[in-house]
Amino acid sequence: MSIYDFTVNDNKGNSVSLSEFKGKFLLIVNTATKCGLTPNMKDSRNS
Repeated sequence: MSIYDFTVNDNKGNSVSLSEFKGKFLLIVNTATKCGLTPNMKDSRNS
């Protein structure tokens, strides 16, 4: 199994296969955007 076997959700909830990025540099970061503990990540357009 490799990283390219995984599917993740983008910030809009759409499924994205990591195989789409094969041969490219990947930086994978969990920003925990929906945990409630990151008020600095709030969308400023909705304030």
